[in-house]
Amino acid sequence: MIAPWETEGDNPDGPASKLPLWRTIKLSYVTYMHHFADALRVTWLWMVLIAGLLAGSDWLRWSWTVWFAERFKAGEIMELGVYPILAVGLSVLAFLAVVLASLDIAVAWHRQLILGERPRLSGSTFASRAPWRYLAILVGLILVSAIPVVLIFIVDLLDLEALSDRSLQIVAASVVIVVLGAALSNFVRLSLVLPARAAGDLALTFRESWIMTRGNTWRLLAGTFACWILPYIPLQFLPSSFGEPNFDVLMKEMLTADVRPDGIMIGAIGRQFTLIYQLLTVPISIGFLSYCYRHFVRRI
Repeated sequence: MIAPWETEGDNPDGPASKLPLWRTIKLSYVTYMHHFADALRVTWLWMVLIAGLLAGSDWLRWSWTVWFAERFKAGEIMELGVYPILAVGLSVLAFLAVVLASLDIAVAWHRQLILGERPRLSGSTFASRAPWRYLAILVGLILVSAIPVVLIFIVDLLDLEALSDRSLQIVAASVVIVVLGAALSNFVRLSLVLPARAAGDLALTFRESWIMTRGNTWRLLAGTFACWILPYIPLQFLPSSFGEPNFDVLMKEMLTADVRPDGIMIGAIGRQFTLIYQLLTVPISIGFLSYCYRHFVRRI
């Protein structure tokens, strides 16, 4: 059972106080660990589906690469062909499955922390309109937040290396950093609408989210980093071979020598492991956003 959100000294009818940052981060991780079985319930079918699609795609591409290299070296094929359509199709389906899985997990975890609704089997949230509302808001949020990024393209057109004055280069680079920071700040301050839609709150607007989070930008940014970026840091310590297979490099190796690197299978397994790990850790960042909603909005 998720404990009710309480902030000492708050007036339920007045504006929310400053976000208790460390408490919110701690709750996001603790809730995830205590309810890991629920996270597994909502993700395991997606993990099996995505792993199967990626395995099929990698196997087809690997088999075709070996076949083509052997025929090319034997002089039977003189032009580079294309990957099998089925392999490309499986990769596209895997990408779509990742998107749908992320939506399903996010909505299920929001409803768990906000409404106390225990997650059901993977994909069950699509029986309602919540995931599609969530997707629509997410796309709108990205578009609204990315407006400042347009300035980066304008700066990029200036060609920083062509600027002779060193001070101008520094100013232009500073503008890029400031604009990216503004875009990210906009995103976190407007993001309360996401858990609102997942929980069935259709009244909350971007404007209200912006007003409610005033004075909490740095807390929201720090919490986003702690709950979204930090869980992915362990992936950076994996061996370099434990990553996405590079079939272009493999092709060149096989065309120039009798090389059949077994590491390609390790790379394929690594890609599946990475995606599964990312899906399993999605509830941590979703938990932070849910607790932010409960703190600032408190309608439910």
